Amino acid sequence: MRELSVVRFYLTDRDTVGGKAAYQALLERLRDVSALRVVVYRGIAMEGAGEVHRGIFAELAEPMPIVVEWIDERVRVDPVLAGITALVPGALVVRVEAVEVQSPPVRLHAPPRGLRVDEVMVRDVVSVRSETPVSDLVRLLVQSDFYAVPVIDEAGRPIGIVTRTDLVERGGSPLRVQLVRALGAAPDDQAAPGMTARDVMTAAPLVVRGETPVLDAVRLMVARGVKRLPVVDDAGRLVGIISRLDVLRAVGVTPAGEEHPVAAAVSARAREVMDRRVPVVRLDAPLDEVVAAVAGSAHHRVIVVDGERSPVGIITDDELVERLAPEQRGGVVRRLMHLLPGGEPERPLPEARAREVMASPVATVREDQSLAEAARVMVEHHRKLLPVVDAEGRLVGAVDRLTVLGALAGAAPAAG
Repeated sequence: MRELSVVRFYLTDRDTVGGKAAYQALLERLRDVSALRVVVYRGIAMEGAGEVHRGIFAELAEPMPIVVEWIDERVRVDPVLAGITALVPGALVVRVEAVEVQSPPVRLHAPPRGLRVDEVMVRDVVSVRSETPVSDLVRLLVQSDFYAVPVIDEAGRPIGIVTRTDLVERGGSPLRVQLVRALGAAPDDQAAPGMTARDVMTAAPLVVRGETPVLDAVRLMVARGVKRLPVVDDAGRLVGIISRLDVLRAVGVTPAGEEHPVAAAVSARAREVMDRRVPVVRLDAPLDEVVAAVAGSAHHRVIVVDGERSPVGIITDDELVERLAPEQRGGVVRRLMHLLPGGEPERPLPEARAREVMASPVATVREDQSLAEAARVMVEHHRKLLPVVDAEGRLVGAVDRLTVLGALAGAAPAAG
């Protein structure tokens, strides 16, 4: 059994941090540190120290109580609690030490043969028309959590799809959407004038039907190197979209011991499929070294290791920019996007070290653990790239979403 800490933050829906709701800022910070479990409760009444908040009888003008509960291993809470608490100085914060009472053994299993795409797809899909200005596309993607937008015709049939990468490679945007958001840059400045969705979209996108087995959709994504597929009905109209993350969520967590036709795929050890060429920087690496490593990484992120080569943090390009002062961000972004004009001298970057800009602690998986466990940790901690460590906790490789999907696609029985 694990020793756990339960930390509760008592807020109201009127509390703000940096212009956003305090509980949302708190959730984002807890996501940064890969919190094990976070639950948000909206209360009906809270009173104490002369203050009363009664949501059940209240007029709409009264603030409503909100409790954010964070459950994590004690050793993971200790190093970061003070910094997280400082984010919400007006909150009452209570920490309770606990011992895990029940945590049934789990194993990730591949989706059953009968599981259909329309059972796991996202149905509320935002789409655009071919004449939509690229600046509107940038604005849409900056303000949302999705990574691509289907383009439909007048009958609602998908005729293309625009991804964040398309906006850079075809749309003339100097910045990746994540960096536009981190910088707070104007969307209208991120596209060539007059360009529309038709100019940047990937035409005739691969699509699947709602009744298509999920495993067949997985094979298609892996074989064609795409991260998502529009879903259409019998008339070819857009009814949803399915992504790699949707598949990983659908794979699900079930009690250990349950048999499945592709159990061999998800029980494969991480060491058997991991990539040993992992972008890393030292804990004390200067910012210019960090930026160069992130810019050269296909995942736009690097793992931070200590002197024993144990993972202690992770740095993504957008999180790196967000952690710098506004006046320091421009030079970093230009290097991340390789935007220095020929012959222009590089300006010195701010004096900072990897430890100051990383997200920590970082979720990991041992090399002797299964891909099932790796996928579970990736979904639970919202990470695309997961460090793999040996028995002593030293970094030996990494796995990503494609690794897991590739195992499922290769081991699952073919249709028919």
